[in-house]
Amino acid sequence: MKFVSRLVVFSAVVFGLHLLLRGVLPPAFRFHAVPQLILFYTLLMLLFNWWLSRPLKKGRSIVTRYLGATTAKLLLSLVVLAVYVFARKEEVIPFTVHFLSLYLLYTVFEVAVLYRQFSSAKSS
Repeated sequence: MKFVSRLVVFSAVVFGLHLLLRGVLPPAFRFHAVPQLILFYTLLMLLFNWWLSRPLKKGRSIVTRYLGATTAKLLLSLVVLAVYVFARKEEVIPFTVHFLSLYLLYTVFEVAVLYRQFSSAKSS
């Protein structure tokens, strides 16, 4: 539950930053569906966390599961990016800039949370 509350706070901060920065961005980089992208990444992170928190089968390691989940997240993101880019060619640049920026932000959040979690578990 701790992860979910941190994720909600993080997503709210990202949305707040979006509201602050959207007036500063040049018109060529403005994108209308950033809240939907934030929701997409929030749900993706919830799914990612659910997958990582499931019990491990005998002989499996958390590293294997983490790498598999990260690969799945990357591939799903690439599919969404490709589909949107081919469907809405007039919004390629703003969508790609926002999509990849959010991917990077949520990946940094994920790594920071997992690092903190494993560091505290190691010291216990």
